[in-house]
Amino acid sequence: MTADSPIRPIGPADLPEVMTLLTEGFPGRPRAYWEVGLTRLGERAEPPGTEQYGYVIDHGGLTGVILAISSDHATPEGPRVYTNISSWAVRPSSGILDALQLLRRAASAPEATVTTLSAIPDTLKLLRRLGFQCWTEGQVVGIGTASTGRAGVLDLEAARAAGLDERRASVLANHAAMGCLTPCLQVRDGLTPLIFLPRRIERLVPVRAAQLIYCAHLADLLPHTAVVWRWLAARGYPLMIVDASGPLPGIRGRYYPGRAAKYYRGPNPGIDCDHTYSEMVYLGF
Repeated sequence: MTADSPIRPIGPADLPEVMTLLTEGFPGRPRAYWEVGLTRLGERAEPPGTEQYGYVIDHGGLTGVILAISSDHATPEGPRVYTNISSWAVRPSSGILDALQLLRRAASAPEATVTTLSAIPDTLKLLRRLGFQCWTEGQVVGIGTASTGRAGVLDLEAARAAGLDERRASVLANHAAMGCLTPCLQVRDGLTPLIFLPRRIERLVPVRAAQLIYCAHLADLLPHTAVVWRWLAARGYPLMIVDASGPLPGIRGRYYPGRAAKYYRGPNPGIDCDHTYSEMVYLGF
């Protein structure tokens, strides 16, 4: 924190009050939810020059918090840091300028692709003012129906044996250890690693679903959604959730515009879907 700014990084000693702020700001989340999530963030290795947790507003006492989760990613252009902004909570006693400064600080990671994966309508105008661009505008929920040519699904060890490079294999292994589903689609042209996050859709009868959080190119998946869907369904996940900006060929279901819209600022992600090492994994739903 500088003399003219109340914004500073979150330190370990701040965590109890940070949990209080987040519990106040998100009343639907119990304190235990934040305890688990912040513990996971504290155990990870953040890229050099980034923060372990994020930032707070400190006027001799904390009045605001924002989580900024940075991680190393590989893009077609090479390695790149992603900074996922998450869970912005500010008390009414803090001024609007402090709140804006907090968001700007979290979004200012140099040379990083800054993402927000759970934008709510009230924040979209502000995000656009700060230079954020739309990544995907909504979600498709349904079942996979496309079957074009021969395709199969390999587990991680079989994918390694089939030639999956160790960098991507390591990402899959890390996410499998955090409870994700990590099928690898095999077609004649090669391997397409996928990562799905287990979800539960709350309806009159809750339904388990698997949300796609990593697929470098959806064009590699969409002609073969049937075999992937059968693999997921056999493990108890009868619905697929895929971020998109409209209906997707190969997935029969419903498109929900505006649902869980995702935005980015900085270098284009260069990948159709990459929410690895983000709030979706560390904090959950």
